[in-house]
Amino acid sequence: MRTRMLPILMFAMTAFIASMLWHDAVSPSMLLGEVSAHRVSVNSTSAATIQRLTIRRLALVKAGDPIAELSPTDTRASLDLIQSDLSLLRLKANETSVNDSQGRMMLDYERLHLDWMSEKIALVQSEANQRRANMDLEVSKGLVKEATQSPRFLQEAELAKASADAEVQERKSLVEALGSRLQVLRDLQPTFNAKPDDSLKLAINNLETRLSDAEQSQRLITLRSPIDGIVTSVLHSEGESIAANEPLVTITALQPGNIIGYLRQPLPVEPAIGMEVEVRSHGRSRQKSTSTVVHVGSQFELITNPSLHPTATPEVGLPVEVLLPPDLNLRPGEIVSLVIKAPKPENL
Repeated sequence: MRTRMLPILMFAMTAFIASMLWHDAVSPSMLLGEVSAHRVSVNSTSAATIQRLTIRRLALVKAGDPIAELSPTDTRASLDLIQSDLSLLRLKANETSVNDSQGRMMLDYERLHLDWMSEKIALVQSEANQRRANMDLEVSKGLVKEATQSPRFLQEAELAKASADAEVQERKSLVEALGSRLQVLRDLQPTFNAKPDDSLKLAINNLETRLSDAEQSQRLITLRSPIDGIVTSVLHSEGESIAANEPLVTITALQPGNIIGYLRQPLPVEPAIGMEVEVRSHGRSRQKSTSTVVHVGSQFELITNPSLHPTATPEVGLPVEVLLPPDLNLRPGEIVSLVIKAPKPENL
C-alpha cells in the first residue's frame, strides 16, 4: 500500500512546488516598473568653448563641485559694438571746445577716459586670444604625443602662445599707465566748475558700464554640480564648442526615488492612489515587498524605456508611480515586477 501511495505523493508535491515557482517567478506580472532617481542636466550658460573638464563618467560628485571651465565665444560682437560707440564719442569729444582752463582740464579727462576704455577693450580681446592660444597649445601637445601631428605644429602653437602672452602683458601695462593718469585727473575732478558737455559725460559713463559687463561675461565660466550624485553621461570633450543652454553632463542622484510603471490597454485594473502593490525584484534573491500607489497619470504616454515593453514597436501606457519599499535594496534604473492588487468588492 505504501509503495503504491509514494508515487502519488511525490507527484502531488512536485506539482505543488512547480505551481508555486510558476506563480512567483515564471508567470507574467501585471506590469514592469523602473526604479527612478533624480536626474539633472548641467547646461552651458552661454555659447562657449570647453577649456577643461574636471570630471569623468561614473565619477562621484557633491553639490558645488566644479565640473567644467568654459570660455565664452559670443562676446566679440558686443566688444566690437562698444568700440564703435566709443569711436563716435571720441569724435564728439574732439569737436567739443571750451575757453577756460578748468573746462579744458575736464575735457582732457573725458578724452583720456575714452583712450583708457579703448585700450581696455583691446586688453579684453587680447585675453580672449590668449585663452584660445593656450587651448590650441594643449591640443597640439596631445596630438604630438599621440604621433598624429607633426612637431612643427606644436612649435607654431608655442610661438602663438608666446605672442599672445606678450601682447596681453603689453596691453596690461598700457591700461595701468593710462589708469594712473586718469586717477590723477579724477582726484582733481571735484574742483572742476566747468562742464563742457554733460551728455558726453553721461554717455561715457554708460559706455564704461557696458564695458564692465562685457568684461565680466568674457571671463571663464565654472559649471558646478547642483546635486550629490554620479556622472552618468559626458556629452562633450575638451576643446569642443557648445551652444547656449546645451547640455554638457548628466548627473544622477545616488539614492533612488520611487518606481514608475506603465499599464497597457486594456487596463487589467483601474489604478487609484492608495492601492496595494506587490513589488518583486529581478535579482538572484528574488526579494518581495508590499507598497502602495502614490500617483496615477492623467493620460497615456509613450514608453521610452525599451526594457519596460517587450516589443520593438512603440507602445503607450498609463504611468503609475509606486512608493519605493524601504526594505528592498534597489538601485536607480533597476527593473522590477509590479502586481497591483485590486480591492475586493464589498459584500452587498
